[in-house]
Amino acid sequence: GECDAGWVQMNSSCYYPSREKKSFDRAQRACSYHAASLVTITSPEENSLVFNIARDFLVTPEDTPVWIGISTSQTLQWTDGTPIHYTNWIIGEPDANGACVQMILNGL
Repeated sequence: GECDAGWVQMNSSCYYPSREKKSFDRAQRACSYHAASLVTITSPEENSLVFNIARDFLVTPEDTPVWIGISTSQTLQWTDGTPIHYTNWIIGEPDANGACVQMILNGL
């Protein structure tokens, strides 16, 4: 299918690169409003795709981490219920601090 205006279609998925700075909870609510969810990254290819979309659409990518759909209550999990099989953590992460995850766009 086609994606709505402002969304980027890659393969069978639609991605919305928002330039608005929001908390994790507000970003999640904004996605829900559009019957969507924060991005679930399931492969190295999708990781690169999301990275490139974010880098190309954000005004200052080096200063703007991107929320992705991982959160924790007891364990890390994708917010849409997808099991976590693919990860691309920087050294030292995940740690015991924080309850949600961002993609860092600088230094890659």
